[in-house]
Amino acid sequence: MGTVNREERTTELPELPDRWRVLAELKAGGRASVWIAEDLELGEQVVLKIFPPFDDAEFRARALVEISLGQRLQHERLVRLYDVVEVGPRLVAAMEWMSGGSLSQRINFEGAQPIPLVVRWAGQALDVLAYLHGENLVHRDVKPSNLLLDRDDDLKLGDLGLVGRFDRGRYLPETRAAVGTPGYMAPEQLHDREPAPSWDLYALGVTLHQLLVGRRSVGNVEEAASASADEPREHPSLRDERPNCPAWLDQFVRGLLAEKPVDRWPSARQALDVFEALRGE
Repeated sequence: MGTVNREERTTELPELPDRWRVLAELKAGGRASVWIAEDLELGEQVVLKIFPPFDDAEFRARALVEISLGQRLQHERLVRLYDVVEVGPRLVAAMEWMSGGSLSQRINFEGAQPIPLVVRWAGQALDVLAYLHGENLVHRDVKPSNLLLDRDDDLKLGDLGLVGRFDRGRYLPETRAAVGTPGYMAPEQLHDREPAPSWDLYALGVTLHQLLVGRRSVGNVEEAASASADEPREHPSLRDERPNCPAWLDQFVRGLLAEKPVDRWPSARQALDVFEALRGE
């Protein structure tokens, strides 16, 4: 999760500008490959996201949206996009390298996290989601692997590839199927086409629950989607698995995990206000 200083290549690289010296592959598979590189102009390590040649119109549209959003949006809790260059038929995006790794790695290596850290990360995640929701944007893929840490264990949100709008004021390309990561998707996300802030809040609830107990034990979206509307499931108390979890935090996470979207907060801004009020009691 710290500095990478060796080459590990399993994917063929295009000819890149001399300013980048590739060190290792971070993520293979999928439609784009992700690498850690030394940026000789910036004098620091960066992440290179290398998109494949655009042979699919839908994927091309979403990749261009991800890049344009990364250039336009500015928030201290969003992973920074430094530069975008064309390399033949490919686009290469240079982004901030988060040396602390992801929350997913932290859980895999250490299990349940200290409560003060989880509280800190919850506030930081709500802060950046409040910014996105204020821009009429829904991330749609909040999960531990997209929540990244710097050297001080402060959190930033990455991967804008599935962002959607919940107003109809401006076009963003939509996929042909439900989007998100199974296990973190809100129950209604399987069939609703109109993105809603409550989707991000549910996914954050699953993530916080996972951070507190060390594994994902809520978020079975298929089971939740088939549950009776008259008898929605109620998640067990976090304190059953983590007895030292503060009652207010248990209450807040269960609010994020409400099965019906109307029972969650309308946006991250309202959720953050409640979170800060509960934390300060």
